Amino acid sequence: MSKNKVLMVLVSLILPFVLGVQLAMADTSDSAQTCLRGLLYLNNGCSTVDYMSIDYTPVMNEKAESFLKEIKARQLNVVTAESLTSGMIISTIVNIPLYGSYTYGGFSTYDSDAKRKMLGVKKGDVYTETTARQMAAGALKNSRAMVSIAVTGNAGPVDKNKLDDLGVVNAAVSIRTISESQDSDIHEQPIVFNTRHRRMALCDGDGLPMTEVVCQQYRSEAEADPKGYVSAPTLSMTRKLIRQNVVIDALELAQQHLQNFVCTSDGDNVTCKTLDSMCQEPYDGRYIRYGEPTWVIKEHSELCRVGMAKGRGNRKQGRRNRN
Repeated sequence: MSKNKVLMVLVSLILPFVLGVQLAMADTSDSAQTCLRGLLYLNNGCSTVDYMSIDYTPVMNEKAESFLKEIKARQLNVVTAESLTSGMIISTIVNIPLYGSYTYGGFSTYDSDAKRKMLGVKKGDVYTETTARQMAAGALKNSRAMVSIAVTGNAGPVDKNKLDDLGVVNAAVSIRTISESQDSDIHEQPIVFNTRHRRMALCDGDGLPMTEVVCQQYRSEAEADPKGYVSAPTLSMTRKLIRQNVVIDALELAQQHLQNFVCTSDGDNVTCKTLDSMCQEPYDGRYIRYGEPTWVIKEHSELCRVGMAKGRGNRKQGRRNRN
């Protein structure tokens, strides 16, 4: 194949994607405009929009790489606990090459019962700040990761009388630490951690421009329908952009939280004095011949000495006595 033909093929593959990203990130100055059912207001007019024509993936990848650079600089690893995104955050992280050692895995807890069984969530209403914090803590408790990212919220569909809930998301990022934090009142977690939380109203000022456009169309269609139903194209696009927007904002929150923890390096080793260690388990010796665990886990693991276990117990009991 000639160079010209190769170039033409590459352009045909990349150009629609680039245009879609530009459209998604465009400043929609008249986002309050709505259209007939199944249409979307773009470029000063209403038109049908293909599901793949608007996409935040390049921005997601950019945020993931920036976050992973912070993780690598501190030689930590990350686990996710995802409700509405159901694995999109960890999938985006995995898409970035050469950071495998810093990626632990993820909990896809779409169903409320999954949050309780897998993460120990106790809060009744799962669309809350408390739930996000408990998800982040539970992800650390049930893994050997140092950092967790948790998200819970509503990407649709929503009841007609709860349209304000569309796009409301709670995100939390937790890090294992050696000192008490604002989350010390969650006694179910036998670890100490520091958490940063963010509540996002992605349809009402916190979302990217196109996210708010599709949310407005969703609400318009729902209000006009006796049962609050919206067209399939509108529902699909709304769910997609809200979920992708969540990935972007959650990774940004995680990066900001990591930057609060200053670590030092002697060229070979990185020391983070404010971070905690994990106790080694039988797992460490059982699978050594298979190359497990990863060096990042080894770096942050210590023998479970009696004194360490007692110290952890005292910290937990002290938190209870103060409440």
